[in-house]
Amino acid sequence: MNYGITFGGWLKERRRAQGIGHDEFADRIGCSRIALLKMESGERRPSRQMALLLAQHFQIPADEQEAFVAFARAGQPHAPTVEAPTPASEAATRSPWRTTRLHKTNLPHLLTTLIGRGRDEEEARNHLLQWRVRMLTLTGPPGIGKTRLATQVASSLLDQYEDGVYFVDLSPVLDPDDVSAEIARSVGLAPSGSTPINISLQAYLSGRRMLLLLDNFEHLLDAASTVVKLMEASPWLKVLITSREALNVRGERRFPVQPLAIPAKGQSYSPASLLNIPSVELFIDRAHPSAPDFELTDENAQDVVAICVGLEGLPLAIELAAARAADLSMHEIREAMSAPLRLLAGGWRDLPLRHRTLMSAIEWSYRLLSNDEQGLLRRLSAFAGGFTREAAEQIGSARDEEHSEQSDALLRSLVDKSLVKRDSKGSASETRFGLLEAIREYALLMLAESEEERPVRLRHARYFLSLTEQAYTNQSGPRQLPLLASMDADYSNVIAALSWLLSNGRRDPEIAEQAALMASYLFYYWDWRGYFAEGREWTEQALALGDRLLWHDGANEGLSAEVQARLLKIQGRLLNGAGLLAWNLGDSSVAIRFFNDALGTLTRLGNKQGMWASLSNIAVLQGEEGRYDLAFETFKQALEIIRELGDDRIALTLNNLGVSYWNSGDVENARAMYEESLTRYRQMDDPGNMVLALDNLGIVSQYHENYEEARRYQEEALTICRTYGYKSSLAHVLANVASRTVAEGDFPSAREYYGELLPLLQQQNYHQVIVSCLEGIAVLSCKLGRPIQAARLWGAAEQMRGVNKNPVSAPLLKRHEQNVAAAQEQSDSAAFQTAWSEGRTMLTLDALAHATTQLGELSKVGQEI
Repeated sequence: MNYGITFGGWLKERRRAQGIGHDEFADRIGCSRIALLKMESGERRPSRQMALLLAQHFQIPADEQEAFVAFARAGQPHAPTVEAPTPASEAATRSPWRTTRLHKTNLPHLLTTLIGRGRDEEEARNHLLQWRVRMLTLTGPPGIGKTRLATQVASSLLDQYEDGVYFVDLSPVLDPDDVSAEIARSVGLAPSGSTPINISLQAYLSGRRMLLLLDNFEHLLDAASTVVKLMEASPWLKVLITSREALNVRGERRFPVQPLAIPAKGQSYSPASLLNIPSVELFIDRAHPSAPDFELTDENAQDVVAICVGLEGLPLAIELAAARAADLSMHEIREAMSAPLRLLAGGWRDLPLRHRTLMSAIEWSYRLLSNDEQGLLRRLSAFAGGFTREAAEQIGSARDEEHSEQSDALLRSLVDKSLVKRDSKGSASETRFGLLEAIREYALLMLAESEEERPVRLRHARYFLSLTEQAYTNQSGPRQLPLLASMDADYSNVIAALSWLLSNGRRDPEIAEQAALMASYLFYYWDWRGYFAEGREWTEQALALGDRLLWHDGANEGLSAEVQARLLKIQGRLLNGAGLLAWNLGDSSVAIRFFNDALGTLTRLGNKQGMWASLSNIAVLQGEEGRYDLAFETFKQALEIIRELGDDRIALTLNNLGVSYWNSGDVENARAMYEESLTRYRQMDDPGNMVLALDNLGIVSQYHENYEEARRYQEEALTICRTYGYKSSLAHVLANVASRTVAEGDFPSAREYYGELLPLLQQQNYHQVIVSCLEGIAVLSCKLGRPIQAARLWGAAEQMRGVNKNPVSAPLLKRHEQNVAAAQEQSDSAAFQTAWSEGRTMLTLDALAHATTQLGELSKVGQEI
């Protein structure tokens, strides 16, 4: 039944009263003609932004705009309880949002605007309008906004239920047997003599068209059958329920309420673009009451983004954080996000106690759990960044002998109760789970207060130590890709485990050994993924811990020879890893020291595989520094060891030997080494190292100006890098692909490849690639008639090569000199030298920023060249 004017009808009447046609009016309010027609017909409701634009156009008074928006968005304004409806007055027809809608209801008046839930509201409303749907249950974790959404949905349906829409707050009800009495009180039904209230209620509802909003049902699930009997008593009764957990009864339709959309991580936003993101819109709206002068600006926009991302789109958390805008700056709120429960300790006095703070809301849910469920939630808080079912079983079990069936059942129960979420990062073959950060923080507090924190942390660390070992020992072969994917998914857990081992190993040699072992397994992953600086920091922490507890003079006294050998092997692998990461960061002097220390340690141990790795690394550095005779002698020693062992890793030595041949100018021997190593890598099914050989063969082919052959090698290398996520190798390959396209004269493609490469270099310090990139863009600048810009980039590259003792390789030196000479001929000599000198003073990040600017300018230059 409908006793008032609809928004669409009102809009159409007001547009016509102003004598404006559809096309003109659509232009004025900034929407399409089709969208306007749909609003007027009632097929579509306007967004909040559109409703405010309409309010401004029709000059709705400021103090009425919120009521107008509610009328436009819901189609009907809110109404207090009355006995009977009456027709709308003439004044109501002109301004229907001002009218007192005469409905039977006790719904609370909504004091704030519902933001970011337009689609949810419409979908839930449409469910309830379907005759098949008798019960709709909104589920979700604490603070997700179930009650607020349900109240909005119920308000929008007032006209659909002639016998009323009633709100039933079940949070004070402790006994499931009292649910009928609470519903009866809410709908105005008084007890009648000796008749049980549930029987009276069923009789009262029989034949009535009514909607009941049963709020906070999660602690009264045993009363689910009571609700079913009420629906059976009246075929027109519908029930809207909010609960952390579904009731699991016949006729129930579940509606999981998700967090609000948040800004994408790593993306830059303007203040205007952020206004369309629900979590940010909510934050701004709720900040205004406490800080009326607050505005989103270029200066605070990224802080607001970080706040909304850190709070994971949880509405209650966002509202509580926004309320702090009166006494904290956006940056201070962002800094306080490390402990969100303490930051969000305030609250509104008019809310139920359990919702005044986020901690109260979570604590309410935690106390409703069984002891076993509480225990599992506490233990799951040890995970950082999600977990698999297997990991939950291994680490979340209260006892080692606990049956997997019991653990899995508890996990499913926590998912059903909305305290554990299914993670969107899971693959098609493996489901991942996670905790909202606020819930995890609360569970961590509970874990810290328990007696099981240390054993849980230790199980967590050992589980992920096992994962890193598997990944390390499968660096090649068919298991490499799935293990790399597992490492990517669980990297936050791996780092959390390593951090705990390092912190707790300071006084415990056994834990210190596990910390050193884990770091020694991880260096290859840090290398593949390009996490050079981060990996170097962790590796050096592990080495320092080992120096104090594991392998300093006297540390091995009393240990068996087997244990001493194990510790020395870990130390040698750590030293080699630290050297590799320092080398990738361009710190050759530190790298060679680590490699020599590793060689000494592993020689003393007699570990020939480790000696081979150290010698190979040392030889590569010697070759890069131009000490070719010494490099070839070192390679000879490495080859002798690896041939004696019969190890497949000879392919890596051959590839590295080829690099030294290339740098020395022996191009044909370099090609022979690369080809043999590629053949061996293919036989080993080792895609990671295949990329090295393919990339090097592409360089040789380009040197011979066989661009078609170079393209084939490089395209295969690019495909492998993109498939496996080899960021470090991808940077190397992109630099060489871009260089080849410049040599071919395909300048648009060169700009495209350099455009992909530069952001990678700004994120990670790929020293060798940075130098190649700067020199490559310099050549491109020269060929497009910008010699001065080229000189500045060449100067920066020259400085980097000198600092790191990394001269231009012999085959490319002549071509490099020709390119520089060509640029000098195009420019004034003094200006060229000045620009070159300016480049030599640039820091690495400044040089990259300058290269990025130059590339942008080159995109506008000489498309026809």
